[in-house]
Amino acid sequence: MLLTCALLTVATGPSQAAPAALPDVDVVLIAEIQDATGWLALHQEVLATPGGSSKVLRATLPARTGGSRSIDIEQPRFTVGLVTADGKAQVKVTVAGRLSPTMALALVTPFQQAAMEIQAGGVVNEISFAYGLSGVSGRLLELYFDRP
Repeated sequence: MLLTCALLTVATGPSQAAPAALPDVDVVLIAEIQDATGWLALHQEVLATPGGSSKVLRATLPARTGGSRSIDIEQPRFTVGLVTADGKAQVKVTVAGRLSPTMALALVTPFQQAAMEIQAGGVVNEISFAYGLSGVSGRLLELYFDRP
């Protein structure tokens, strides 16, 4: 009798296994920002945010349809480079973070499509960043998505 119960458990185990959880999607955005004042305000807010904060960076691109497409990047990490060409105040910002699986499934494709419309020249190249109460706009240079 014990052998029968063990066989039933083994036979039904895999079919009742919980579905595998989807992993987070890593995202990297590289943008060029010429609004020095706007960037400094946003960067100050980034620097004042405690580690482990749940604050997200919202990145928004225009869409050919006249609307916009946004993603909320969780745990954003910022790398800032100052560009000293042509006497203009420019900042090259690289943002790396992640999207939850649910958000990625709903938002990556439309956001990627909006970036491709910029690439094709169908809409103006403008990306907006909002972090807390600060915001700034610039030009999208590169966009990467990675799912481990």
